Amino acid sequence: MEKLLKRKADLLPSTPGTSQITRTDGDDSDTEAPVEDDIDTATEPLIWELLEDEDDVFGERPEDTAEDVASSGNPQPPPSGAESATPRSKAPGPADISQSSAEGPQQPELPTFPQTTYGERKRSFNKDWFKTYSWIEYSVEADAVFCYACRHFPTSKKPAEHSFTRDGFRNWRHAMGKDGKLVKHESSHKAAMEAWANFRVRRQSGSTLGDLLNEEHAKLVKENRHYVTAIIKVLRMTAFQKIAQRGHREDPSSTNRGNFLTTLGLIADYDRIVASKLSGPRNAKYTHPIIQNELIHIMAETVRDAIRADVEAAGYFSLQVDETKDISKKEIISFVLRYYLNGVVHEEFLHFKEASGLDASSLFRVIRKTLGDSKNDIQQCVGQCYDDASVMSGANAGVQAKFREVVPQAIYTYCFAHRLNLALVDSLKHVDLASEFCAILQKMYVFLSGSYTHQVFLQAQKEHSKDKRPHELKRLSDTRWAYQHASCVAFSETLPAVIVALEELANGGNRGRAVDARGLLAVIEGNFVVGLVVLRSILRKTKTLSDQLQARDLDLAEAVYLVESVITDLEECRAYQEVWQTLFEEAEAKCLENGIAMDEPTRPTRKRSLPAHLSDAVVMAPTGGRDKPSTSDEFKVAFFIPMLDALLVELLSRFAGDTCQIIRGTSALNPKNKVILEEEVLRGMANHYGCVEEDLKCELHQTKKLLERKKEAGITVETVVDFTNLMLPYRDALYELYKLICIALTLSVSSAGCERSFSCLKLQKNYLRSTSAEDRTSDLGVLAINSIRTTSLDLEEVVNRFAHSHGNRRITLI
Repeated sequence: MEKLLKRKADLLPSTPGTSQITRTDGDDSDTEAPVEDDIDTATEPLIWELLEDEDDVFGERPEDTAEDVASSGNPQPPPSGAESATPRSKAPGPADISQSSAEGPQQPELPTFPQTTYGERKRSFNKDWFKTYSWIEYSVEADAVFCYACRHFPTSKKPAEHSFTRDGFRNWRHAMGKDGKLVKHESSHKAAMEAWANFRVRRQSGSTLGDLLNEEHAKLVKENRHYVTAIIKVLRMTAFQKIAQRGHREDPSSTNRGNFLTTLGLIADYDRIVASKLSGPRNAKYTHPIIQNELIHIMAETVRDAIRADVEAAGYFSLQVDETKDISKKEIISFVLRYYLNGVVHEEFLHFKEASGLDASSLFRVIRKTLGDSKNDIQQCVGQCYDDASVMSGANAGVQAKFREVVPQAIYTYCFAHRLNLALVDSLKHVDLASEFCAILQKMYVFLSGSYTHQVFLQAQKEHSKDKRPHELKRLSDTRWAYQHASCVAFSETLPAVIVALEELANGGNRGRAVDARGLLAVIEGNFVVGLVVLRSILRKTKTLSDQLQARDLDLAEAVYLVESVITDLEECRAYQEVWQTLFEEAEAKCLENGIAMDEPTRPTRKRSLPAHLSDAVVMAPTGGRDKPSTSDEFKVAFFIPMLDALLVELLSRFAGDTCQIIRGTSALNPKNKVILEEEVLRGMANHYGCVEEDLKCELHQTKKLLERKKEAGITVETVVDFTNLMLPYRDALYELYKLICIALTLSVSSAGCERSFSCLKLQKNYLRSTSAEDRTSDLGVLAINSIRTTSLDLEEVVNRFAHSHGNRRITLI
């Protein structure tokens, strides 16, 4: 704008004569052409050429047609009329009349005006004409009248007569009357009069040409920003809802142009500005996939910047990394950051990245580069959490070892949820009756999932439980957390319907299907029901622990406490006869309800002789076939006790690594734990994170006294977060202890955040969207997973970033 006003000032010289004016053409070549000040039509067209210049004002290109300019939202100057008239800084004419538009018409009141003889009569100017024609100004020097409006506000529509602008009109004989010159001129300079009137209004309000241009520019920018904001809102909505944005065909003739264009068109039905922009030239609509990706990336980067700022304010973060294969067979790495800030534990998804290789060196390079690109200081990392794959957990050459070479304080935590799932899977495999039970469950799921058998199963449920919604059987999975419990619950709830469906299929006309149904009916006996009841009870305890371990705000100290609680609970179940008796009675009731014999006699078998090499040994268990248990004690010894023992062994072995001093130190920061604030327990963690031992010892003593006073005052502290909030006012005095508490809250318990991001990835990248690029997939993931940050985005900031990052010439945003 400053450039435009400067060129306008150069265009309008303050002294008469000929001025050199530089004109910029569409090819950016500068040519100079003389323009005389006394030519009425010279100034106005050049000013509008300035307004049309694409680089200086509105971003239009020289090849734009009139239709393009009108539809693109950028102003096009009117060809003529009042809006195009521009006041001159120096007007032609004698020196005793107005020399600029600021002076106003010169209308001297003389006693008498000079007379001119026309034939036998003398005529002169009549002062009453000042009242009739306000635009008249009289020159005593030239004894002539001039048109003030035409002299100072010339237009290109119809050049004014020189007799009223340069030479002056003095033929008083033909001044008035029907065909008088003054009357005719009155009707011929309406555009100049309107321009003069507009000038007076602007002058009274203090407006200038620059103000008018600024107002027009501001209006244009406001409309353009409104349109781009509408585009951003649609993109944000589709990303947040995890739905496809583009259609297979997006041309106007397509009946399905995709969610993005269809939603934007719906907005246009109720928004005049959006509708006008969408009907403009194609290269000014900003709906192209490239622009979509750019806006999505800007929104995602805005979210990542907010996360980075929070991490920097927190001072510490821990890293969660996991890997999966997407629908396009690419290995995708998920990055999640965990930190504690303002009394809340945050887990924020950061990126999806393609793995260039699956060896430890390649994976570590991707991790380090991703943290660097997102501007997170890797030295602020205090922990890393992965699964137990050797490439990740290797103590010498794994990713965690390479990470600790760069960041020594970043301890490695083996995902608690993965550990628990593996403990369950292995314990079920090691107990024969449990393994057989799971195999039966899986075969029933497969058989009853067929197209015909599934309909029979659903119909049996409707007849048996008319008021309940039909249940679906769940398949077993070694990788899906808590699927074993879900499968047991589903079979337990639908056991009557399963038996009815199998009996109907066993009597059906399809002999192959009937044989399979009779075989499955034969194994639904007392062993199966006892296994169903026992496993459902045991897996319920681990299911609760699994759900808690996946919580976003669970801290490491609480996780260790929960695991120890479950282990204690399982040990008590093994020790107390009442627990087993209750379960066996429940199994007997279920057998009675479904007509299943609990102690059905079996065919006697020949007694097996021992092998010769075992003749001198005491054999505690059968070496060949296995007798079926039929009594309470037999079921307890053959199934219940072995299952508990196997699970306890797995839990104790897989969570034994948490006895390391660093992780065990978090237990001393949990108010529920008996070792709260014990110096010996906390020493290993304190030394690892560089705490001053003498200062920490004093702080522990003071904090114990503080907790005692709070307890006497009736203030209870139950969680580590409560403990942290209690310590917040004393964080400067108790610096070392407060630091350890914050680190304990920051350390990751599991990589469940990555698993949640994989669920989002499956929705975003499916069979119809399998070609989505890495950056687009990652950006959409950030917007979808960090939903709270996405919905609270400052869209004005997004538009500003887009305006500064995109070198556009078709639409003005700032």
